[in-house]
Amino acid sequence: MKADRKTIRILAMVLAVIAVSAGWYLALYSPQKSKISALNAQAASIASQRSTLAAQVSQLNYAKRNVSSLKAQLARVSSALPATPQLSQFLTNLQTAASSAGVSEVTVSPTAPAAISQAVPGVPAGVTSLAVTFSVDGQYSALLGFLHNLDGLPRLILVKSVSLGTKSSNSASSGTSSPLLSAQIQASIFEAQ
Repeated sequence: MKADRKTIRILAMVLAVIAVSAGWYLALYSPQKSKISALNAQAASIASQRSTLAAQVSQLNYAKRNVSSLKAQLARVSSALPATPQLSQFLTNLQTAASSAGVSEVTVSPTAPAAISQAVPGVPAGVTSLAVTFSVDGQYSALLGFLHNLDGLPRLILVKSVSLGTKSSNSASSGTSSPLLSAQIQASIFEAQ
């Protein structure tokens, strides 16, 4: 009997320890564990937001440091893609390019602006195209200089084709005929919409 009482006491103690352990687990540990998991998830989310915000701050600091450079880039883009055709300015720039290259008889034939129907390499979406055909006369080196000067114009210009032909002129000083080239250039200039 004593052994049975002792066994019952041990069993009661084991059951009490199990009941206390189960109560502790259910009442204290389990809720705290889920809170810890929730807090860890929240901390991970905050860390992700922090890194995103740090990247944005870095970009803003870069922009702040380079605001003058960015303004200069914007001015170049605005000049290359004006909001209106600005043909008079383009013609003035074209005449300057021709004069500095030494070509003569610049004639220009612009067309009405038209929306670009297909993607043009190097031209952003949202611009209209203005087809321009012009003719220039001069020596080979002068024509090459003129084409090079076209590349330096502030206005975005896309040369589509260049057709060369010969043209003779009389040289007053030597009395001989010297060959001149005549170039027919088809190009497009662009404007922002």
